[in-house]
Amino acid sequence: MRHHVPVHAGGRGLTRLPTIDGLRGLGMIAIISFHAGLLPGGYLSIDLFFVVSGYLITRLLLASSMPPTGGSLASFWAMRARRLLPLLTLFLGVVLVAAPSLSDAADLTDLSDRALGAAAFVGNWQAISSDGYWQAFGEGSPLEHVWSLAVEEQVYVLLPLLLAVLARVRRPVESLAAVALGGAAASMAWAVVLFEQTGDLDRVYLGTDTRAAALLLGVAVAAIEVRRSRDGLAALVPPMPLVAAAMVGMAASWVLLLGEDPFLWRGGMALHTTAAAIVVCALVAPAEVSPALALLRRAMSWGPLVQVGILSYALYLWHWPLFLWLDEDATDLSGVPLGVARVAILVPLAWLSHVLVEQPTRRLRIPPVRWLLAVPASLAIVVAAVAVAPAPPPPIAEAGEQLSVPSSGRLLVIGDSVGASLVPGIAAVRRVDEPVVESRAIPFCHFHPITTQYVLLDGTFPAKDCTDGKSFIDVAVEGLTANGPADVLVLFGNPVLDSTPVGEDLADFCAPDMLALRTGPLEELVERTAPQRVLLLTTPRLLVENHSLGATTQLEVDERLACHQRAIDEVAAAHPDRVAVIDLAGWLCPDGECTEVIDGVELRPDGLHYTEQGARPVARWVLDQVAALGGGDGEEPAG
Repeated sequence: MRHHVPVHAGGRGLTRLPTIDGLRGLGMIAIISFHAGLLPGGYLSIDLFFVVSGYLITRLLLASSMPPTGGSLASFWAMRARRLLPLLTLFLGVVLVAAPSLSDAADLTDLSDRALGAAAFVGNWQAISSDGYWQAFGEGSPLEHVWSLAVEEQVYVLLPLLLAVLARVRRPVESLAAVALGGAAASMAWAVVLFEQTGDLDRVYLGTDTRAAALLLGVAVAAIEVRRSRDGLAALVPPMPLVAAAMVGMAASWVLLLGEDPFLWRGGMALHTTAAAIVVCALVAPAEVSPALALLRRAMSWGPLVQVGILSYALYLWHWPLFLWLDEDATDLSGVPLGVARVAILVPLAWLSHVLVEQPTRRLRIPPVRWLLAVPASLAIVVAAVAVAPAPPPPIAEAGEQLSVPSSGRLLVIGDSVGASLVPGIAAVRRVDEPVVESRAIPFCHFHPITTQYVLLDGTFPAKDCTDGKSFIDVAVEGLTANGPADVLVLFGNPVLDSTPVGEDLADFCAPDMLALRTGPLEELVERTAPQRVLLLTTPRLLVENHSLGATTQLEVDERLACHQRAIDEVAAAHPDRVAVIDLAGWLCPDGECTEVIDGVELRPDGLHYTEQGARPVARWVLDQVAALGGGDGEEPAG
């Protein structure tokens, strides 16, 4: 049996595909879940959007005019302007006016430039030249996500011109499929080469040349579909086992594949993009090909999923700044209640944007040439919005120092169970251009000299050695001797709990002899690890209500914490060239009020140790502070 694909004449006559809308809806849910901190690899669903977009645009171009003429090219570009610019212009204006009141000053340093770059569809290259995608998402720029629109529109400026060139050959549609497949393969290969040569994740992730593969695979699917239909051939349907494998692979990637995973850049993204193309190819095939395919199409045509797909453009634009602005501080909510509140505002906002902006502008009967004038008009409106938007408050200067001793290019993490709980987060969020991490943090590894007994909580316990009778200082020196130079990153929790030797007065935790017990180990560490840099992390406030501390009160814990911080500050002040304080406590617990949930992820359920997921945003901040310390570049570590 042969199944022919209907391709109606005229762009407006093309049949809408609920399965494709449903697939877009699935991708949109993945992106929102990623930005909500629920789906670590959800960012990859952008590839799904790219494949779908390339397929739909090519399907439209091949159905409207072949070969393309000057008039049809103008009509196509005008259609893209009518589709994107009205809502994008409104969105940018709202962000520019609202952001100074709702965003941190540090997030607004280049907001005007980003808005202009978004309106001109060059935002991806702008992000590459500044701080890029991964860092900016940590900082919270409300326009960081519009880079994907730039990639699409840059490709769509060239695609009609390519069709016009290929119209001169004997079999233009077949040629388009071949060029698209070859271009996709070249783009994938170039992404791997560029990563291996530079290690620049932002350049590989955001570049049009490295991300065009997904769009081109969509172009190829549409060209093959149209060619087979015109030749009276059966539709090209991937085998269901292959489709099932592609869907399982995509789902696994969304759950497991972090943006810093080297596998992603060494072929993982290419595999995901290919899987997305296989799924799209299956969903545009006739449902009667097989019962399994009919079931898949029925699932992707589920009403709510289709509606999310129809609203996907508005949802995509509004969700990221909305998530930034509706955070825990603004709402006093966290976890599921915060997610529900965000969605309760996002969905109506997207629906109103679709009904009041997108749909009316699509129905306007305006000549294509006038629609093309919308591009400079949109830029003019954005410039005007920049001019009238309130000036952002000056950024708050952060205390910090520049170390004169160069970084070694490695981090050696020393500490107890608190330091050890942070290490998985560092490994997960570390970028390839950041220091290699080695952990020598050991649970129960004691900060104080192991010859003294201490009051621990409400009992008396001896100080425990870290391993084989060694102190944490011995462990640090051992790590440097074994594996070479490293910046020594120190984080302990137990000095906050067990800072008083047996028989001492518990009332004065900061008495001179008590302070000496704190500064002594740190001074010895600095001396024995010379000439390496020593980076001392302050211990965030331990929340007694979350931790089983017996008779210990919050006041006692806070006093011990203050004394430990004083010791850290004194040691750093005595060695300003190579010892720095990274005030994790000040960042995580400003004014004594600790942030315990970020994007729905609980950081320290017991009030002290970080969870695997909760360690990631904390580790990202710590690595950024390490980078800000300066001191020159160390040698690239071998291997």
